[in-house]
Order: sequence, then C-alpha cells, then structure tokens
Amino acid sequence: MSVQGAVTVVSQDFTTGGVIEVDVSTSLHNFFVGAPAGGTITDVVISANVTGSGDSINPDGTLNGSGTAYFGELSLILFSPTGTSLELVSEGTWDNSTSSVALADLFFSDSGSAQEGTFASGTYAPTGGSLSIFDGEFAQGTWGIQIGDNVAADPKSLNGFDFTVTTSASAIPEPSTYPLLLGASAFIIAASRRRVKIRSSDN
Repeated sequence: MSVQGAVTVVSQDFTTGGVIEVDVSTSLHNFFVGAPAGGTITDVVISANVTGSGDSINPDGTLNGSGTAYFGELSLILFSPTGTSLELVSEGTWDNSTSSVALADLFFSDSGSAQEGTFASGTYAPTGGSLSIFDGEFAQGTWGIQIGDNVAADPKSLNGFDFTVTTSASAIPEPSTYPLLLGASAFIIAASRRRVKIRSSDN
C-alpha cells in the first residue's frame, strides 16, 4: 500500500493594501487552507516578511525614517483550525537592542537554526517547540498568524507570508496488489453466497 500526499500552499502579500502593523499590541490574521478534506498533516513550513521601525512603517512595509527597532519585542504565533498554537518567535528572543536591519524574511523549519543575537533574515526553528505539533490534525480550515509588539514607539509589521502544508490522503493500493484484492473480494462474495444457500436449505 502507498499513501498519496498533497501539498497546499497559501501565500498572502499585504504590501499592496496595507501591512499588518502593531505597536504595543497584537494583531491576528486568519487565512483559509483548502487542503483535501480528511487529509491529516504530515509537515508544515511557514515564512514571514517582517519590518521594524524606530519611526513609522509605510503601507508597503518599507521603513519610513531613519530610526531602528528593538526586535526583542517581536512575537509571532501560528494557530491551527483546532486551536493548536505554536510560537514561531517569542518575546525576548532576539537581542533587545537596536538593529540596523529594518526588514527581514524569516523562514521557519524544524531543521532551522536557533534564533539568537541580532535580528536577521534566515531559516530558524520555532522558539515555542516543533512544527510537528500540528502533525495528525486536519489541515483544511481557518488558520491564524498573530504578530505582536510589547513596547511602544517602535512598531513592527507583518508584510506577507508563505504557508505550506503537506497532508496524507487515503491509502491507495499498489497496482501489483490488485489481483490479491480481487481474489479476496471474490472469496468474500462466494462465502456470502454459501451462507445464503445453507440458510435456504435449513428452511
């Protein structure tokens, strides 16, 4: 038997309609994943484009002004349709000092590096645990990604993200097993008929 998997990708870009900005606040963005119904999760990866500013952030996510941000104030949390949550970035993870980096692409994978030091683009492991926490759940439904900032005067923004989920599907027989399955079906049918004949003779 083999299991046929399915990969579903959701990409959202907020830079054309106004990025999701927070400043001593949190903001939850919900998105629908139309994965095959009944498919259970076997793998999840997600990337996010984030800006931080000591002044303000333009609607397209670019930095407005020359100020820099304290990225130790940043948090990102992913929520599944069943309510399971995972902190991708926890408050206090990055050095809480000004960084010359205003915008970064954060790619999250269980095989990524630890998040530490100066905020920068890269591939990182989530701070709150493993992405495998979602394994076995149904993928189809409304997910959420929340960005947070816990100190005022240097806002952060979520400018977009890419979400990829791999799901299992129902088991599919290998072609080489078809004769065996047909033989088993014929045996079951013959046995059913035999039982019917025996019952008829008893009457």
